[in-house]
Amino acid sequence: MALISKHFEKVDLKTGVGARLGVLTEQERIIQAKYEAMGGEARLGKPREKKARMWVFDGHAIVYNKTRKAAFHVMGAIYEKWIDRGGLKWGEPTTDETATPDGVGRYNHFNEGGASIYWHPNTGAWGIYGDIRKRWAELGWERSYLGYPTSDEDDIDEGGRANSF
Repeated sequence: MALISKHFEKVDLKTGVGARLGVLTEQERIIQAKYEAMGGEARLGKPREKKARMWVFDGHAIVYNKTRKAAFHVMGAIYEKWIDRGGLKWGEPTTDETATPDGVGRYNHFNEGGASIYWHPNTGAWGIYGDIRKRWAELGWERSYLGYPTSDEDDIDEGGRANSF
């Protein structure tokens, strides 16, 4: 008599994402480890939603970066701006939210350092990327004569793209 085993999967009908019952995927294990290292439920609360690559809380998320095989924390106004710009479609975080060198603002980098969202208490959170971000970095970031971004990078009527500072 042959022994037959069946493999059962739990599948999210909205996203089509499935995982073997009781077995975490690599990205889930990495997100779980980040969550626990940051203080777990006592500090962050319970996740409102657990997506394939992101645990969503009220006003923040822990997001898995597939290139780095690591999870990063995005929160507050930076999280809201990131979601507004498209979330994972805009870019994967490559840093946790971090204080700026001037000690006033905060930032997260995305897309392997090709994009960032910077926040300042007087100007809010704004996205910057590509050649504008590269030039701003060469000038010294927020410590340059430009200061912090005061707009997202967007198309301008004259052609090209721009951020305000």
